[in-house]
Amino acid sequence: PSLHLHPSPIPDGEGHCGPGTNAFHMVARSQFRWGPQFYVQYNNNPYPGSGIDISEWDGLAFWIKKAKPTIDPITNEPEPTCGSAFVSLVDPVTSGSVPNSEGIPCNSGAVGPDSGKCDAFGFGVSFTEDWQYKVMPFTELKQQGYGVKESAPDLTHITMLKFLFPVDNYYDFWVDDISLWREKK
Repeated sequence: PSLHLHPSPIPDGEGHCGPGTNAFHMVARSQFRWGPQFYVQYNNNPYPGSGIDISEWDGLAFWIKKAKPTIDPITNEPEPTCGSAFVSLVDPVTSGSVPNSEGIPCNSGAVGPDSGKCDAFGFGVSFTEDWQYKVMPFTELKQQGYGVKESAPDLTHITMLKFLFPVDNYYDFWVDDISLWREKK
């Protein structure tokens, strides 16, 4: 079986600029060991194994916001929603599919010490209940610092774009218009 995701309608009066009426909407709760994540994978057909080449671009941009707090049915109080994420670009080295420049492959699994785990390049974002446009210049990509170190991402072979959220109790957020951008020459 395969999972098919359909864009969610943006509630009336809550859209950002432009005529768009749909966006990616994710709701999760009680993620106490790892936070939720979602990703776009680029290593299947028509990009078998090697991913996509984004080296001619200068960065990634997208719109993001968290939903307004909902009322917890047990406490009858507003339930705070997570408002931060780490957005990363995964390449063959930082996915563990090939060894790094020192011949060391990282561990993409959940078992093992953090120092041996895969640590993709990306950047942290915080967001509020209002739509915010986030720009991620590739020159500012950094690893989170817990796993196998690498000097730079391989932008010629990006296999995944991943949004990682920290451990928290409740998540309700929207992401829209993910795009590549370049500086005017």
